[in-house]
Amino acid sequence: MLRIENVASSSSGNALAVGRLLFDCGVSYSRLLSKLDLWNFEACFVTHEHLDHAKAAEELSKRGIIPVYASPGTLDYLELDNEFTERIDPLEKVSRSNWVVKPFEVEHDSQEPVGFLWKYGGEKGVYIADASFTKYKFNGLNHIAISCNYSKEILEENVKNGLVPYVQKRRLLESHASLEYVLKFLKDNDLSRVREIILLHLSGRNSDAKVFKRTVQEATGKPVKVAAKSGGYMSV
Repeated sequence: MLRIENVASSSSGNALAVGRLLFDCGVSYSRLLSKLDLWNFEACFVTHEHLDHAKAAEELSKRGIIPVYASPGTLDYLELDNEFTERIDPLEKVSRSNWVVKPFEVEHDSQEPVGFLWKYGGEKGVYIADASFTKYKFNGLNHIAISCNYSKEILEENVKNGLVPYVQKRRLLESHASLEYVLKFLKDNDLSRVREIILLHLSGRNSDAKVFKRTVQEATGKPVKVAAKSGGYMSV
């Protein structure tokens, strides 16, 4: 099976290595170097401009180690425009050697956010980070990596107890994926070939990793991993 390595997954930083592709680079350049052999990677695909997803994009592109692909809105906001940055519009395919990546539109509070559908070495997967919704459905996936930030039930309880301000609740509802949305997304898509589901970017306060993993496994019958904040996967 294709190796998928969680480098980081939280509001402090997000990055996922899929074979020789890197999705998001929201940690420092030095941390990426300590975790990955970047010289063996072919490209980095950035979902949006928030620094917990794009922190190392400038240094990666300026050093010319691997090209950085992102939407025009993302690159304009980051003010990145050099020979190692590539603008890609939603539904525009990018191909190199044995992989194909296609960005697609998602909803998030950023300039031009996207998710990525990828095909690599005969396998197919999707990467969706920090998105409250996408209109697209997918067939024949082997891997699903999707943000599952909070549970509406836990969030409401935290607001009630004064642990989360209402303004934060409103932003989460409008810009991030809940457990309830992830369950609906999975129900609406073809899971017949799925080998693993990776839950990304769980909130430290508004989620429960053990409950999230069990709930998604029971709903789908598929193996589920929960990405850990500092890399790897949680033992839950």
